[in-house]
Amino acid sequence: MIPLVKEEVLNKVKEVMDASSCYEGLKTICGDYLKAVGTEKEKAAADVLKKRTEGRRKLH
Repeated sequence: MIPLVKEEVLNKVKEVMDASSCYEGLKTICGDYLKAVGTEKEKAAADVLKKRTEGRRKLH
C-alpha cells in the first residue's frame, strides 16, 4: 500500500474506533487490525475489518 494512503486508512480506523457510536465488537476488530499492521497478520485482520464494515460505509 502507498504510505500516504496507508496513513489515511490508519487514521480512519482510529477515528472509527474512537467514535462514541462504535460498538465494542467493532472497537475490538479495529484494535486487532491496528496491532497487526506491519506483521504477517495484517492482511487477515484487514479482511475481517473489511467484512465487518462492508455496506456500512458512508461517502463523505
